[in-house]
Amino acid sequence: MFLLIMILIFMDIYVYCYITTSSSSSSSSSSSSSSSSRNQQHQPPSPPPPPTTTTTAAAAGTNNTNQQQQQQQQQQQQQQQQQQQQQQQQQQQQQQQQQQEEEYYL
Repeated sequence: MFLLIMILIFMDIYVYCYITTSSSSSSSSSSSSSSSSRNQQHQPPSPPPPPTTTTTAAAAGTNNTNQQQQQQQQQQQQQQQQQQQQQQQQQQQQQQQQQQEEEYYL
């Protein structure tokens, strides 16, 4: 659980840094395109980049967290199965001991 929270915080920080760097780079590109358009009026300004990369990064983060949750659930299920197997083995041993004791007293 603690690991999951740390990963979510790390992903939030990563997405925030990615958005701030992409917005600063797009603003610098728009300023450079405006200065070039002053020099050459016939050249059309470059369109801003589509903000699909940030959504894909966020989606990848959610996919990672989903995979980690599934892995944790699988580990928990495996642990539960191991515990059940151990309990069954203990019960079988107890039954065998009881049978041996009964046979001894008979």
